[in-house]
Amino acid sequence: MENWDKLLDELIDYWEILFYQLKDADNSACLILNSRLSEQELKVIIFLGKNGEERMKDIAEHMNLVVSSLTSIADKLVEKKYVERRRSKSDRRIVRLSLTKKGQNFFSELREIKKTKGKEILSLLNDEDKKVYVELMRKMVERSKMNKNTKAEL
Repeated sequence: MENWDKLLDELIDYWEILFYQLKDADNSACLILNSRLSEQELKVIIFLGKNGEERMKDIAEHMNLVVSSLTSIADKLVEKKYVERRRSKSDRRIVRLSLTKKGQNFFSELREIKKTKGKEILSLLNDEDKKVYVELMRKMVERSKMNKNTKAEL
């Protein structure tokens, strides 16, 4: 068990280093794209960029926020013209958010900057190691989603 503890400590250190490098890519992107976005605002843009129009309730749930907290984030993004709100015609209580053209452009440019950073990080590995790394990451994400769903059912 002691070896696992050492490996886990080492793994956490590596995750932190990679996390900060990727976080740096977000910050660099915001500077390059001349936007002043909070971390939460950036998360909303990324979520909408990946998923398209979504209900505020679902976005808040994904971000582990209450809807009222997301409302103030959404207000700022609407004001900055990255996001627009739409009310459901059948149920006025349902509010959906989607990216504006400016938000879509920002997300696309952010994605390209992150790809560049990803290529830089992965360039340190050979092709086979890259494939193994991506496959292991995929497995961990899929299994963590399964665990989350299993816990939610309990």
